[in-house]
Amino acid sequence: ENPVGERFDYFEVGQRLPYFVLEVAKYLSKSTEGTVLKGVEIKDKDQHVSTTDEELGPIVSYGSPRVGPSGEEASLLSKRTEQEKTTLKNKKVVVFPFSPTPAHIDSFFCHFISTFVLALDLTKFHSNICVDPSDIKAVSHDFGNISHVESLAVLYPSSADDIVYLVKRAYRSAKGFSVSARGNGHSIHGQAQAANGVVIDMRGAKATQLERRKPVQSPMGSYVDVWGGDLWINVLNWTLPHGLAPKSWTNYLYLTVGGTLSNAGIGGQTYVHGPQTSNVYELDVVTGKGDLITCSKEQNPKLFYGVLGGLGQFGIITRARIALEAAPESVVWIRLTYDDFSVFTKDQEYLISLHEKPASERFDLVLGYFNLNQSRIDYELEVVKYFSKSTDDAVNKEIDVLLAKLNFIPSSITRTSVSYFTFLNRLRQSEFNLRAQGLWNLPHPWLNLLIPKSRIADFDKGVLGVLLAITHMGKCSCTP
Repeated sequence: ENPVGERFDYFEVGQRLPYFVLEVAKYLSKSTEGTVLKGVEIKDKDQHVSTTDEELGPIVSYGSPRVGPSGEEASLLSKRTEQEKTTLKNKKVVVFPFSPTPAHIDSFFCHFISTFVLALDLTKFHSNICVDPSDIKAVSHDFGNISHVESLAVLYPSSADDIVYLVKRAYRSAKGFSVSARGNGHSIHGQAQAANGVVIDMRGAKATQLERRKPVQSPMGSYVDVWGGDLWINVLNWTLPHGLAPKSWTNYLYLTVGGTLSNAGIGGQTYVHGPQTSNVYELDVVTGKGDLITCSKEQNPKLFYGVLGGLGQFGIITRARIALEAAPESVVWIRLTYDDFSVFTKDQEYLISLHEKPASERFDLVLGYFNLNQSRIDYELEVVKYFSKSTDDAVNKEIDVLLAKLNFIPSSITRTSVSYFTFLNRLRQSEFNLRAQGLWNLPHPWLNLLIPKSRIADFDKGVLGVLLAITHMGKCSCTP
């Protein structure tokens, strides 16, 4: 985008073993040759290449022996350079072979891709932008393990300012390049990948101060400010020692705040508190133009509601103010099994109809599952009641009253008391087990479906029934 006098007219990356080579060229005419040759210069922190002799053409300086080739390798490369000078003598271009040693290839290509391809000024970043193959590979796949797309670079932001600069450059660039925010990599079909662009690893941010992660009391209620790349398990660990916790949870906690808020954040407490998107007071968002905007129900509400559940299409969440409530000490965790779909859904619908009742007259969490076996479908209802030591007896009586109105298979009931943290983190052990068996990184062609009550029976018969006949599947969650 710079004027002709402030950029090269040509560049290409090649390889002359054992070196990678950058070739750049300036177009010459007799009237401009002296000016061009004196003005051309490339620098980065490891190498320096410049032209100083108009008659001989480019002179390549490799710096100290630590930086450049030495001995026989240097001699061979020097001969190649002399041959290129002769070959190019009558052409109106000047070519600069630029060969970093293997030890400096990473920094060289980071500088090259960032500066020449993406037109980024690395001095504007307070963090690390990386083109290392291992970093690129790490963000080229996700939990779905179906889509594999390579980016040009990975940004590990140290603050929202780094994201602002990157998005502004992408937006204002004549050619443009894609930018994608990646949380903990749990997208299913490449939603956080950026072909020939930059992936922002939101987990890498170190900008948020620890004070911002401590709960705050305010007239609107208790809250905690967290970075968009913080994991929900960390939010729980930060708030629980203060006797507080977010109101609504997903079943799996090793997801980022910005990731679930960009989707919905649906879980077992949704029927009481709404999804996680309904339990946010305020957001900081980097828009598609690179503007950093604070938004809430009162301030920039269109952006606020657009970003929440907006699948990342309206901006990147860099900060979220999460509503908190008093955290229980323990939970009674109950599982009930059904063999009839209509009875199962009837009980689910009855339980969620109690959402406006006092806490003593409802469960604090209601979930459901379909277990598809080769011979049948089992329907499982999972309910939870919060309690503390002082309310233990009263809670058990409340549970008995609620269970008496349900029609599960009597012999199927399991009832366990565990800590609040243990329950919320219940899927972690399942993850460890799957990893140990080599099953965690298998492809996950999963679907999240929102089905109206009027069609749920059709779904059971027309979808689950068909799947049962043709394949063996695992557990499917069903959140009412």
